[in-house]
Amino acid sequence: MGITIPAKNDYSFLFSNLNNTSQSGSLYGINLADYACIKNGSYSKLLKAYYAKTDSEDSSASSSVTNSLVSDKKEKLAKSELNSLKGTAEDVETSADRLMERGRDSLFAKKDIETTAEDGTKTVTYDYDRNKIYGAVEDLIKDYNTLLDKGGDSSSTSVLGDTLNMIKTVNSFSSQMKEVGITIGSDNTLSIDKESFLAADMEK
Repeated sequence: MGITIPAKNDYSFLFSNLNNTSQSGSLYGINLADYACIKNGSYSKLLKAYYAKTDSEDSSASSSVTNSLVSDKKEKLAKSELNSLKGTAEDVETSADRLMERGRDSLFAKKDIETTAEDGTKTVTYDYDRNKIYGAVEDLIKDYNTLLDKGGDSSSTSVLGDTLNMIKTVNSFSSQMKEVGITIGSDNTLSIDKESFLAADMEK
């Protein structure tokens, strides 16, 4: 049995580019310039700088979105606050107008008032309907105190200024109000003593 020796083949072409770096600047398919960057760490620095910038841009974009959402929320709250204040201010106006009516619809127009004593005896007198007037004044005071509370909690400097002016105006009539049983508290809210009011001179 014979041993067959194959013909000698030339495999030198496989290594023909081993030492040839002049044309492409590469060795084993690796760009030498890239290799140098990796070896001296500058490639790593470049990557870090790139991703740091990307993260910063993403963070900036995220921050911008967050700020926009916060701004929208504040705007909605401001509108809601102003709408609430407007409604309360209109309540005060309505209550005040009720007390300011003139003619037959005036709360201060005297009429025959029937009262019943404890023993059941009924008496008719021509006088003011004091209980009705008291109820109207009490409503005004409640609405005023609500507006005062909301105005004082407002984030608007304009509303705060208007609230302060309202307080000053009301306080300027403190002595007159006291004569009919209405007093101003340390927190600037109004209160009314029913007994003192009903016994007061309605002309005042």
